[in-house]
Amino acid sequence: TLLGKLNRIICSAKHVDPQVPFGGVNVIFFGDYLQYRPVYDSPLHTDFSSSSSKKKQGKIPSEKEIQQRVSRSLILQINCVVKLTQQMRTEDIRYLQLLAPILVFRNEVRTQINNKAAIHNATQMGHPPMICVAQDTCKGKAIEDPILLKKLLELS
Repeated sequence: TLLGKLNRIICSAKHVDPQVPFGGVNVIFFGDYLQYRPVYDSPLHTDFSSSSSKKKQGKIPSEKEIQQRVSRSLILQINCVVKLTQQMRTEDIRYLQLLAPILVFRNEVRTQINNKAAIHNATQMGHPPMICVAQDTCKGKAIEDPILLKKLLELS
């Protein structure tokens, strides 16, 4: 929501069409915005489209819902990502060897890229990859339908 408000303020201050992201100003984001959920808000990887909304049809979206959709649209327009490779918070070699990128996915392509990257990183470090498989259940019973399992893996 804050990102959407920031966009609106910059567009207003620059007297620019709100369709122009951040009023045409280049914006640099620092940090890992997927690491922790925002307090009292939804993560930017949430699908805010009306088709996935559980709200009633025909209901006018609130200001917060509009800002969330705008923020999601802005995040999807990011066109440059810089990967930091040097750990600056610790010099403990044994601890550093335990650290690995936490890779998240939202669709099949990203899943495949993440799998390849995880295997490559493990090989580079001389460690076998560790695979932890979740067992999804519904009402206490394991989900065995391959189509449903595939859909679950595609969720953000």
